[in-house]
Amino acid sequence: MTALTSPRVPTAYLNMAGSGPVSDEVLAATTTYLKIEQQVGAYDTELDHHVELDERVYENLGTLLGCVAADIAIFDNATRAWTEVVSRLSFKGARRILTTEYEYAGNLQYLKDLSEREGLELITIPCTDKGEIDLEWLQSNMGNDVGLVSVVHVPSCCGIINPVATIGEILSGYQAVYIVDACQAVGQVQIDVHATGCDVLTGAGRKFLCGPRGTGFAFVSAQLRARMSPGFVDLHLSDIKADGRIEKDMGNARFLEMGERNCGAIIGLSRAIEEALHGGDRLNDGIFRIREGVSALEGVIPIDPGRNRGGIFSFRHKKIPAEEVVRNLREHRIAAWRIKGSHTPLYMLPRGHIEGVRLSSNKITVEHADLVVAALKDMLA
Repeated sequence: MTALTSPRVPTAYLNMAGSGPVSDEVLAATTTYLKIEQQVGAYDTELDHHVELDERVYENLGTLLGCVAADIAIFDNATRAWTEVVSRLSFKGARRILTTEYEYAGNLQYLKDLSEREGLELITIPCTDKGEIDLEWLQSNMGNDVGLVSVVHVPSCCGIINPVATIGEILSGYQAVYIVDACQAVGQVQIDVHATGCDVLTGAGRKFLCGPRGTGFAFVSAQLRARMSPGFVDLHLSDIKADGRIEKDMGNARFLEMGERNCGAIIGLSRAIEEALHGGDRLNDGIFRIREGVSALEGVIPIDPGRNRGGIFSFRHKKIPAEEVVRNLREHRIAAWRIKGSHTPLYMLPRGHIEGVRLSSNKITVEHADLVVAALKDMLA
């Protein structure tokens, strides 16, 4: 078997929106658990660590998101969390679903399929000329025939932080299910699901939270769970009786999960959450320094809408392809990423953004930010 090798360690890591590096402590917790599995077997290891796996990680997520542990379900990724919840919603009496220009392509594909299957109209809430979600349009066009409103807190293509709490206030008088995709927000933006007013919030462990890949989660309110179809419930919370009856435990959000899970990754996720809870400020000045410096460079077209922005800055160059820019940055030991406009198609493609360079971090220092700007200035000249 070919031995695994690692590339050069970057001096400046700017791909947190893709996958944030885990800390030494998170890595140690994950690998130690796997080592114990190797020694004593997976089932006994899971049994010995049931408090961490069945209680503490849910409590940690509840603290992070501002809810109780019973409202939390854990999945293998954020898209799975989002689709698993939406698949169990009832759209009886609904005629419309509302989304935004910042919807992630995976979710958008699901919404398109769902709308066609249920005979619903999928409508996009427009943006203002500043690229912000048009809240006046939402107020004027919201109605009781809307079954679902899907909003991305922070999109993967750019740094805008959408006003999810204000949207929640607008929706509070309606029956529509309000779901927030916080995949890029968790870890860099303070989250409070009750202040947001959402019924569902989904997120990933691997991005700004800096947990292991293969982890995702959802907050699902008790009020919504009472209205949801249970659908299939795996054997961790269901049982078939001698008379053929199927008993399903719907007492918490974990009925949405599968019984099989990657325990080592969940242990690592729990540690990453604890680090985030004790990490202080979630954004520093480095990314804002990059945003200002790179935007001023010759030939750069910023992809940077809105007035409230966080730890993601994207751009494209008038002449140099994004792939070439990212490759050159890697030669300077700067980790960045080429993004596709088709991954946020409703916002990116109509504006001519077929691709872009994404720089994302909530931890980069001002000193390293200045190195990034200087490197880009040289290569884009």
